[in-house]
Amino acid sequence: MDKRLPFEILTDIVSHLKDEQYSLGQLMLTSKTMHKVALPLLYRSPHFEKMDSFRSFVTNLTPEVGSFVYELDLHMLVHRWKSITTVLLIQLTCKTRNLQVLNLDFCAELSNSALREIIKPLGDLRILGLDDCLLLGDAAVEAIVNSCPFIVELGLSSTHIRDKSLFLIAKHLVHLERIYLSSCDRITEVGIRALLDGCKKLKYFDVRDCFDIVGEFHQPVDSDSDEYIDEDDSEEETI
Repeated sequence: MDKRLPFEILTDIVSHLKDEQYSLGQLMLTSKTMHKVALPLLYRSPHFEKMDSFRSFVTNLTPEVGSFVYELDLHMLVHRWKSITTVLLIQLTCKTRNLQVLNLDFCAELSNSALREIIKPLGDLRILGLDDCLLLGDAAVEAIVNSCPFIVELGLSSTHIRDKSLFLIAKHLVHLERIYLSSCDRITEVGIRALLDGCKKLKYFDVRDCFDIVGEFHQPVDSDSDEYIDEDDSEEETI
């Protein structure tokens, strides 16, 4: 009688360790079956705290294993943009074409041209964080709409985008549900209206500290609502 657990049950059990990278790594060493079960979980959302480990990961990653990587968040890497080069990130995204979540927030030296090359292979990307990437502007958004048409969440706070970017987003990112635009001081109400008209699935947008946007667009949307807040209406309700 075969006493081995079915592969599906084994996978379900091991999935409870999905956030325990060390444990998954050790589990992979125990048998071929465990290696097969743990490998996709280990690489699904890798975490990095040291530059050396990130650099080693990129260098040794194969496209086959890279296909298991779905989420990449680099916010735990201290001073990451001083050490992570454009070449390194391009090498990584070329190997992780199934990536769905990419967080590059606070990469202050990330340029439009660098971003264009980094996201070019990421046609399946759903969430992209670029908040406080201070060098980015309209050219970055043009690259995003061309390479990543399935974006549902986009962070562009404190970038130098203008209404041109909002027109592009409204036209091409039809699946967009959440967008962060706080402190984007070059956008206006004209662009926001285009965004609301074009992105029918939009549930939340943040335009705090956008000084050219006043009135009904001043406050961010209630995340539980499918409609944006009209400041005039909200004032009438509280009287």
